[in-house]
Amino acid sequence: DLKTIEKIKPAGNFLDIGTNMGSFLRHAKGKRWNVVGIEPSPVLSDMARRYFGLNVKTSYLDKAGFEKEYFDIVTMTDVFEHIPESKKMLEDIKRVLKKDGILFIKVPNGKYNMLKLWLAKMTGKVKDYDIFDSYEHVTHFTQATLISMLRKSGFKVMKTMIAKPIQ
Repeated sequence: DLKTIEKIKPAGNFLDIGTNMGSFLRHAKGKRWNVVGIEPSPVLSDMARRYFGLNVKTSYLDKAGFEKEYFDIVTMTDVFEHIPESKKMLEDIKRVLKKDGILFIKVPNGKYNMLKLWLAKMTGKVKDYDIFDSYEHVTHFTQATLISMLRKSGFKVMKTMIAKPIQ
């Protein structure tokens, strides 16, 4: 949530990882941040640049060539669950994030997915749903598992929240 981020870091260098066409980044643009996106898809990053005037680099983070400790804010909105090497991604983020920087991660709630599974079982409709989006989500996080992974990777967890489900 940008309001929460803005309260903690109202200005600085802002990186959005997996920016897609820049949906989240567009909301950050025009504030007191120097916004940059990174997106591995050439088509999506081109659309972000062409249609929305965003500074989006076509690359993966480890290949992007960003300076060490350059960003004040790093965000991943509905991206982290797609990363097969989560710990390596956190190491790469730690490298480009300033010591007093903040990392914002939004992922689907694993416990909510378990509730959907239970409801599907109760109604006999398990075969009708891909509850876990397993064709594209390689890791499923609960609040506890995400906090644990962040702490083990050397991050201090400042705030957690569970958003309302959008499904």
